[in-house]
Amino acid sequence: MRAIGATVVLPLLAGAAAVFGVGPTTLHLVVTVVISYVTLIVLFRLRRAWPATADVLRQERPPDRPVATLPELDRIETALLFSQTSRLDFERHLRPVLLTIAASKLQRRGIDAATEPDRAEGVLGQLVWAAITPPAERRDRNAPGIAGEEIEAIVKALEEV
Repeated sequence: MRAIGATVVLPLLAGAAAVFGVGPTTLHLVVTVVISYVTLIVLFRLRRAWPATADVLRQERPPDRPVATLPELDRIETALLFSQTSRLDFERHLRPVLLTIAASKLQRRGIDAATEPDRAEGVLGQLVWAAITPPAERRDRNAPGIAGEEIEAIVKALEEV
């Protein structure tokens, strides 16, 4: 009925306006009202056809879709993997991360590793200190990486500081 009403009402109103001698201003007003009515019907039907945004957001994520991760976490995971492959990768990627963490731990205790290396080594322990201190000479490019167990021991020692 609504679709028929929209297609029939407009010509009937225009015809009635012409028969009863209504002027062009009134005819424009009637046509504007009818077009507005038809537009509202179309918008209402579109609104019913598509779900509301809030409903779409409430839908659960499919189980096969991976959870988004933080870029920094991805970078650290990659550094851990590469550090086990070669010593050079440890020096380039993981050692700076460990150094940042150790420096933060030392700073909380009021220790500057650059000016008080003995005190810093005493707080961090020999294992962590050896890991974060850059080597005196450049390592061999083909030197083996650090074992996962050793990295785990370094991280545990840092957590205890």
